[in-house]
Amino acid sequence: MSGGSTGIPNPESIPPVGRLEPVDLREIWKHEALAFTPWLAQNLDRLSDALGVPLSLEAVEHSVGPFSLDILATTSDDRKVIIENQLEPSDHRHLGQCLTYAAGVGASVIVWVLPRLQAEHRAALDWLNEHTDVGIQFFGVEVSAVRIGESLPAPVFAVEARPNDWQKIARAGTFALTSNPNWRGWEAGYHMLEKIPPGRWTSIHDVAKVVGTSPGWVGRHFYGKWGLTGLHRMLLDDGSPWKYFKGQDRDDHRSQKEALEGEGILFDERGKALQASRITYEAFM
Repeated sequence: MSGGSTGIPNPESIPPVGRLEPVDLREIWKHEALAFTPWLAQNLDRLSDALGVPLSLEAVEHSVGPFSLDILATTSDDRKVIIENQLEPSDHRHLGQCLTYAAGVGASVIVWVLPRLQAEHRAALDWLNEHTDVGIQFFGVEVSAVRIGESLPAPVFAVEARPNDWQKIARAGTFALTSNPNWRGWEAGYHMLEKIPPGRWTSIHDVAKVVGTSPGWVGRHFYGKWGLTGLHRMLLDDGSPWKYFKGQDRDDHRSQKEALEGEGILFDERGKALQASRITYEAFM
């Protein structure tokens, strides 16, 4: 080498870098309910980034019977989200609370935030995602914290349990729908349901055809929008009632089948609406 160079960089030319160090969560938040929950409620955007779902805060310590749900939120398409958080590893009690709160508020997205999701509880969330309706999604999110030197601690969220293909769905979002050449928009679906008269019904598959999307996306979008005109007239393709349907009126406790029978729709011995009363997508294309 010329000039006596050794090929070793001059230490002065190497920029200094720090080392990430873990921070005990209890060092940041001394109390779960009085510190961690309020902080998370004020910083939902950080959890939203991890999930890939925009969240809007609805309430903190929301009453569900004699219990209190940590955080109630909504998605951009008005689905209810419950967020149960803790500063200890997962346990059976909090898993039970997640299910109780979800049923109590009619949530379709359940998010469990905690420092460590134990294997048996991860398996439980995976099982729930595989065996519940497409409109119901369970997430297990581990939270940790790091700092560099004397810097402020930085919380880190890692999604450890999620529905199958969630990342692909979240990345695609509305773009996947609107990029479909057959996409006509949700307004087309609303208009279709408004036009279904008493005594007739249509299916989730028919609405999907009119909108230009999949039945799964129809289920996700319409879930929780119980006040939409004609939504109670939307059944499964074989005429079976939509098992997660809830009445449009809080005082009306009839099932979807009972409401439709009241409008004159006949059901067979298996509880399926007769296909003769069905209006298919062709009438709206």
